[in-house]
Formats: sequence, C-alpha cells, structure tokens
Amino acid sequence: DREVENALFKRATGYTYEEVTVERVENEDDCESVETKRVKRQVPPDSTAIIFWLKNRKPQAWRDRREIDHSGEMKQTVVERKNLSNLSVEELKQIESILKKSTDS
Repeated sequence: DREVENALFKRATGYTYEEVTVERVENEDDCESVETKRVKRQVPPDSTAIIFWLKNRKPQAWRDRREIDHSGEMKQTVVERKNLSNLSVEELKQIESILKKSTDS
C-alpha cells in the first residue's frame, strides 16, 4: 500500500529522474565504442492524480457531490374558494381593488 501511495503522491506533485541511454558510436578508426548519456527529465504534476489524491484524502472538502439536508417543516396555506356569483358588480370591484392593493405592496 505504501508504495502505491508514494507513487500516486509522486505523480500528483511531479518529480525529476535521470534517464540513461547507451549508444554505439563509430570512431574515425572504424572502431565501435559505447557512449552513455545521462539526462535529467522533469515530469510535471498530473492533474488527474491531484484530483484523486484530494478526493480520497479529504473527501468532505473535495468530493463532487455535496450532501444537503432537506429536513424541515413545510407550511402550506389552503385557500377556501368562495362563490362570488351572488355579489353585485360594485362589490366585485371593491374586492378587486382590495386584492390589487395587497399584491402591490
């Protein structure tokens, strides 16, 4: 487990390594010799490894989904319908005027 953890950390933070190559080289005398080259290479941090590391090390802070508590009380107002057909035109206009004032404020 520790080796995998260290490898993931290395990918997430980036690292350098030394690349060694061996080449056969012909000299002027038609003789072959072996030449060894050492080059330092840089591996940049890997964003996928960073995301994986953060989500697993601190899931509450970095997970994709947030848990939202939907508990609580819901209140609903029930409106009783009234039959207004027996009211006069003047009474209906008064009710309309009152309703307009209450919705405007």
